[in-house]
Amino acid sequence: MASYLLNFNERNHVKIVGVIERGLPSFSFPRFDHFSSLVSSSLTIAFLSFCINISLAKMFAKKHSYKVRSNQELFAYGMSNVISSLFQCYPSSASLSRSVMQDNAGGQTQLTSAVSCLVLFLFVLVLAPLIGSLPMCCLSAIVIVNLKGMLLQIKQFLFYYRTSSYECVYKLIFFLIFFNWIWMFRFFGQ
Repeated sequence: MASYLLNFNERNHVKIVGVIERGLPSFSFPRFDHFSSLVSSSLTIAFLSFCINISLAKMFAKKHSYKVRSNQELFAYGMSNVISSLFQCYPSSASLSRSVMQDNAGGQTQLTSAVSCLVLFLFVLVLAPLIGSLPMCCLSAIVIVNLKGMLLQIKQFLFYYRTSSYECVYKLIFFLIFFNWIWMFRFFGQ
């Protein structure tokens, strides 16, 4: 509200979220005319997304004492991306900040994610224009506060190194991807 009422964007050049359109994209089949130029990037994104997803799943599985089947996870992510491609969506992947926030709030079942998706769905349909004047630094602060506990787990790297080389590789890949993203965001302003 302060950003909107005091016009931070124009007066102080504060970056804001900007215009968010209401509604959902329509159904359409994906275009394949750029397939050959995108295949290497697509495979890289798919591999890294899967590594991040499995790393998160195994982290929460260890914390809450349940097992994760990697084949079933790969099938689920593949199907969700095939279906979402019919609605012009971005590739789906686990959200570290949302997962940690839901876990910290006490969510333990899929119902937590269903309620979160319903709220997001209603937001996109009805309330999207209200967030347009929100400063980007507020969104960054929300993500960083939710990831604080995750970043403090760096000391567990030695534990994973001693117990499982696969777990160690997953953690290392996730760590490098996450901090590469922060570095790119910081230096390139994206």
